[in-house]
Amino acid sequence: MQTFRYKAIQSNGKIIEQSIQARSRDEIVATLRSKKNKIIFVKKESNTSSLVGNKISTIEKANFCRYMAVMLKAGLSISESIDIISSETENKKMKLILQALSFKLQEGGEVSMILAKYPEVFDPIFLALVKAGEQSGSLEKTFEYLSDQLYAVHRLNKKIQGAMMYPAVIISAMFGVGFLMMTFVLPRLSQTFLKMKIPLPLPTKILLETGKFIGDHVLLVFLILGLFIGLIAFLFSYHKTRQFLVSRISNLPIIKNLFRQIDLARFTRTLATLLQSGVSIVSALQIASKTLSQFDMQRVAAQFEKGVSEGKTIADVLSTNKKTFPSLMVQTIKTGEKTGTLDSVLMDLSDYYEAELEEKLKEFTTILEPIIMLVIGVAVGAMVIMIIAPIYSVMGQIQGPTKGMGVK
Repeated sequence: MQTFRYKAIQSNGKIIEQSIQARSRDEIVATLRSKKNKIIFVKKESNTSSLVGNKISTIEKANFCRYMAVMLKAGLSISESIDIISSETENKKMKLILQALSFKLQEGGEVSMILAKYPEVFDPIFLALVKAGEQSGSLEKTFEYLSDQLYAVHRLNKKIQGAMMYPAVIISAMFGVGFLMMTFVLPRLSQTFLKMKIPLPLPTKILLETGKFIGDHVLLVFLILGLFIGLIAFLFSYHKTRQFLVSRISNLPIIKNLFRQIDLARFTRTLATLLQSGVSIVSALQIASKTLSQFDMQRVAAQFEKGVSEGKTIADVLSTNKKTFPSLMVQTIKTGEKTGTLDSVLMDLSDYYEAELEEKLKEFTTILEPIIMLVIGVAVGAMVIMIIAPIYSVMGQIQGPTKGMGVK
């Protein structure tokens, strides 16, 4: 899709000018004329680079849903609500999406179908809830519910980020000090010791040769490092790449239990949200399964649709592998299914797992701190030993001739 800017006079005399995304200029012209708008110009925008990397955060989507719920409850139409929010938003990408949404609604399109064209912004859960709200005629309640859930997701993400902040700072500082040592300190030491032509231990010699290479090719090292960081940032900018990396990292032995807790919290909250919004059980399970990152959970989740279609309960499907989903979760869901309170039971479960996650994050950071300090100590100690070894060797060679001269 391409970005176009148009200016037109509506039938009521109001002048509108905005940028939208469309397949072609003719599509915009046809839509404007069908609404009896007088077209002033429609031109393609060549510079869309300002939108690259301009992401829409969870809190921005939550605010959008909150504003939509308030305005729809006040009696405003969907188009009027979107136009007001669009005029107030500062995020360029969000503004472009809202303007396209407003324009496409004039053609008679549905909100969920239009937003589905932006999968990098609106996930399947968001779209399924909006679609359910449109079909049930309770879109204002859907947006209100979506805002509550997005705020809950935002709080959960903040807890995870807060817990990881200290280890991230320590590890960054460790790499920063190591980088300074390798680029500035070690090259100068290497020049001194390698010129002396003294016998050196193999680890020391490798370290000094590495330092000499870095010192002789500083620009090349900086260029390679910059390209590497740029490549990592480029890969992480894609949603599928992030999902792939998270799925691999989440299955590492040390942090597997932590990610399992995150999966359980997100799965139960997502499933509860979808069921409360009127989404069918099969569709809700399909969408909620996409939040799982653990391989064993994904394998069980692949059987959800088949099991429910055969008449099994959710608890029966989850219990096919008792080691994957905890018995507490299975028994609680079974109780909810028997009493007809599955959605509220799932929401309670999500609150429980989020509280458990917070405790596990605290435990994880408490354990991680001494491990990081130990790794830093070992790394610094190894470097010091490898550098001090040649110094002692030089001192020994200097003292040897001095003692010999004293004997004479």
